[in-house]
Amino acid sequence: VINTYDVHTTWRLTLVTRSVPIGAYLALILALLTVPRPAPAQDATPLALTLEQALDIAHRNNPNLQATRNDETLADWEVRSAYGALLPSATTSAGLSW
Repeated sequence: VINTYDVHTTWRLTLVTRSVPIGAYLALILALLTVPRPAPAQDATPLALTLEQALDIAHRNNPNLQATRNDETLADWEVRSAYGALLPSATTSAGLSW
């Protein structure tokens, strides 16, 4: 003999479990697994640089010095272009009309 209370309780539990989509359970599990954790610390050993090495790094990474180097390169190309303008040049053209 089946108790009617047990049938209704079983039906109610089945209804509750089926009304929540599986995606919600997966989202809950993923949320619990992705709890924020502190990142591992980086190596804290300091680098020992000589004065020459430090100056070399500073000169290579200084944006003002890099801009000056670029200006020098541009000036070199402009000088070459000016010399090229002094050289003789020859042009030809042809035309046809009806």
